[in-house]
Amino acid sequence: MIQIKNGKFQKNGLAFSPPDGYCFESRPDAEMQDGMVFFSEDGTKMIRYLFLISDEKAGTALHHLFQKDFLGYVPYRLLLPASPIFLGGFVGFYAFYEGEISEDGSATQYFELRIDLTGCDEGFAQFSLRVCDENADIVSFVQTDEFQSIINGISSANETV
Repeated sequence: MIQIKNGKFQKNGLAFSPPDGYCFESRPDAEMQDGMVFFSEDGTKMIRYLFLISDEKAGTALHHLFQKDFLGYVPYRLLLPASPIFLGGFVGFYAFYEGEISEDGSATQYFELRIDLTGCDEGFAQFSLRVCDENADIVSFVQTDEFQSIINGISSANETV
């Protein structure tokens, strides 16, 4: 379960702020036990926060997503190579990728960040932040103040005030 402390969501030593101005996905069929989804007001951006267990560390797990069809049915293509990141006292990796190109020539684009958390008996505990941009311009979105406030909202749970 995810706790709320000092105005931030927390689990496994990591804290994050909900994105300002976004709508919380509250439909029961879309809820995740260890995650949450937010949509921009215009519906073009989706932000998914998820705590998960992986068989591999963050960098390897993110890299392997692109070695085969993601989820077994949609081919995703890397836009830029996966890169390491140091964020809020954590080590992680991020990648930019896009989904299948539609008939009109557009494709939904994604930014995904995976951060290694403490180990557990089941595998590697991770935090995942996935941003989906249906306007197909994720690289530009990541450079905005809006996105930077989302990233800057991630911290160690010990640092929250």
